[in-house]
Amino acid sequence: MKKEKDLYKIIFSFSLFFLLILPSSLAFTHTSVSTMILPRSSLSTTPYEYYTYDTMTALLLNLSQAYPEIMTLTSIGTTYEGREIWMVKLSDNVTTEEDEPGVLLMGAHHGNEKPSFEVLIYFIKYIVETYQMENTDTDKDGTINEDPIDGIDNDNDGVTDEDPVEERVRDVLGNTEIYIIPMVNPDGVEYGWRKNREPNYGADGKSTSITSYGVDLNRNYGYMWNIVYLFPKNYFLEYLLDDESWNYRGEKPCKGLCRNT
Repeated sequence: MKKEKDLYKIIFSFSLFFLLILPSSLAFTHTSVSTMILPRSSLSTTPYEYYTYDTMTALLLNLSQAYPEIMTLTSIGTTYEGREIWMVKLSDNVTTEEDEPGVLLMGAHHGNEKPSFEVLIYFIKYIVETYQMENTDTDKDGTINEDPIDGIDNDNDGVTDEDPVEERVRDVLGNTEIYIIPMVNPDGVEYGWRKNREPNYGADGKSTSITSYGVDLNRNYGYMWNIVYLFPKNYFLEYLLDDESWNYRGEKPCKGLCRNT
């Protein structure tokens, strides 16, 4: 009974999150920072189109060419279906390895979780387009930078974070190296499902024929790989070991992204 109550609490929390947070966070278009705030009529009549792998690739290539002083784009490998796994680096001295804190952001471990890569693509666009901007009255109310990005309606106008501090972007890139992999699992994104698209040869990898497709990349990392055997119910072990399950973790742990190649 307690487990059922806990499950209901989790479901309720996630539902509340999607109802209250995601609608506002996805209310942007593939345009410049100055046009992010759309009238209510536009939001209700213009359907949002998620990036595909190809449109994301084209955008990242264009941005890396337009802002080479702060952005690089490299492939860290290819997927089973031959797609490049793109990594963006953002920094003020982007071609140099500096003694600064590094941050790694990754999206689309699960190919059907589209907001995870949309947020990162938006973040990349915002950083490169804002870096050279002077402090600006973004919401055109006569006051500069009175509503920074902090989740609070600082100017009490009913809109949150609509007049951010452009100089903060320069401060961040001047003291941090940011690495972003928007689509860890581009094959899954294009296929429209959770796992990648590499074929499985049985749960232990020893079958002579293909039994299913795909591994849950988020569960394929080797960290504390064997702890699931100590707490099988807590980690839903039966689903992790079933190669037809959405949560199948693969026949062995893997470092980095190698199970995706």
